[in-house]
Amino acid sequence: MDIVGPRMEAYVAVGATQYRPEFTTIPFSVNVDDAVVKMSVPKWDTHRSFADDVNFEVGKIGHVSAKGTYTYYSTPHPDHQEMLVLHLEVSGN
Repeated sequence: MDIVGPRMEAYVAVGATQYRPEFTTIPFSVNVDDAVVKMSVPKWDTHRSFADDVNFEVGKIGHVSAKGTYTYYSTPHPDHQEMLVLHLEVSGN
């Protein structure tokens, strides 16, 4: 599934002020206006047999905003869990 639009704004901050910290949290945000949701299906799928294009439009969304953080650890350990915090906001036209 793809979300496409005429304009997309993205922000990602990767901190590099400390050498090998125990964990790193990366904040991010993505904003898309006049978004269109498209779906791509494999060759063997029935929908592909009847679609004019490999990627067919599923619907339209006015504005999509995704914000959150991704936390990962520098070393593997059974107690370390990577974590994704994701907030999605969608509004119609």
